[in-house]
Amino acid sequence: STAGRAPSLPAMDAHAGMHSMSMQDSFHGSHDDPVLFRRMVPKSNAAYALACALVVALAVAATALRVARATLDAPPADAVGKQALLPVQSQPFPWRANASRALLAALLATCELSLMLIVMTYNGGFFAAAVGGHAASVLAMGHLLRGRGEAPYENACCAV
Repeated sequence: STAGRAPSLPAMDAHAGMHSMSMQDSFHGSHDDPVLFRRMVPKSNAAYALACALVVALAVAATALRVARATLDAPPADAVGKQALLPVQSQPFPWRANASRALLAALLATCELSLMLIVMTYNGGFFAAAVGGHAASVLAMGHLLRGRGEAPYENACCAV
């Protein structure tokens, strides 16, 4: 008897409504994954290498933007340890500085969220490019972040 049993749902095709795009659930080495946009699909090994180079550049750009933000937010050398001359409530609103910070924040979020979406394709080459680009950029620019509140892994066991 079926009384008291929840109705069963019909079996659904896993690719129904996906417009021929499928989501991988494990790392793979396929060269036909789109890079952010459906039309940006590498068609050759050279195009795939170029796409990986784009991912590296995006990771380097994200670190460079973090350096720019840390530099913008760093106190002037002569103001270290001194208090502001004016009380906070009487200082004019810093439109220019905040506009610069907002632009940097938007660019940084764009780079980092784009990297996240690229890595979510589970493409091994794209993942390696993102991690390698991040590691190479921290190797090159990490010292510029140190002491400015942005140092990666500052409290880690291997921080020097």
